[in-house]
Amino acid sequence: MHSQTNSSIKISRYFSASPQEVWQAWTDPMLVKSWFGSDPQGTVLDASLDVRLGGTFEVTFRNSDDTQFTCTGIYQEIEKDQRLVFTWTWKERPEVRELVTLIIQAEQNDTLMIFKHANIDAGTTHDYETGWNSTFDKLERTLKAES
Repeated sequence: MHSQTNSSIKISRYFSASPQEVWQAWTDPMLVKSWFGSDPQGTVLDASLDVRLGGTFEVTFRNSDDTQFTCTGIYQEIEKDQRLVFTWTWKERPEVRELVTLIIQAEQNDTLMIFKHANIDAGTTHDYETGWNSTFDKLERTLKAES
């Protein structure tokens, strides 16, 4: 399930993991390093996360073609194991501030993650929907490896 408008995308995804495990995958730098970035062969070079209101994160990753990207943001809402809201900015375009909202819900034996990326830069050439789905495939593998 997903939908895209000009300025936002929404992706709903089920994981065979607990809400706590999904939360940890987003908030533990060691786990973030194992799945972040849309290139299936890409690697995370560095991840620093200060998960508190007003805290910041910065993740640098390299794709298999050797291009490097750094995303940064500020945590705006935190409800442990349930909701995480943060700004999303590419380091090379600091003037563009997008917004990511993550809702985590237990559903029987699985966890539903509702992901919304809003205020997407109208001038971007990046296909966020494809990119995030590829990223969440890697997240799924990380969660399976952890369980």
